[in-house]
Amino acid sequence: MKPPLVSVIIPAYNQAEFLAETIQSVLNQTYQNFEIVVVNDASTDNTDEVVVQLTDPRLKYIVHQKNQRLSAARNTGINASKGEILFLLDADDLFHPEKLQAHVKFLDEHPEIGASYNTRFELNHSSNTVREMWRPPLSVTLKDLI
Repeated sequence: MKPPLVSVIIPAYNQAEFLAETIQSVLNQTYQNFEIVVVNDASTDNTDEVVVQLTDPRLKYIVHQKNQRLSAARNTGINASKGEILFLLDADDLFHPEKLQAHVKFLDEHPEIGASYNTRFELNHSSNTVREMWRPPLSVTLKDLI
């Protein structure tokens, strides 16, 4: 059985300084059956230049001519994706190298579950030290997700 295709949706608005590292964090995944959909939401910085330097065939690049904001950029990426499993990644965030593999494995082992999430930590950009840690509750309701 072929492993499921994963789509990583990255909306980008004036995040060029972080975007290459964000994309690289996906390219470095231990799980390799993925596509990356970057949606440039009419950035005024050098986002185009950053993305065109990356030549991985799994990378799709879409440009909005007018800024439509975060939700619309995510929806554009979702609509353009082909994956069975979707991951949302902000243009200034990074994925742990085993993130995709861990979530795909968990969802495969628990077909009754339709969504997963995990603990996250925020770094201080200037020093790569941990600023904050967020741990999800052990059980969540639909209200919590919304």
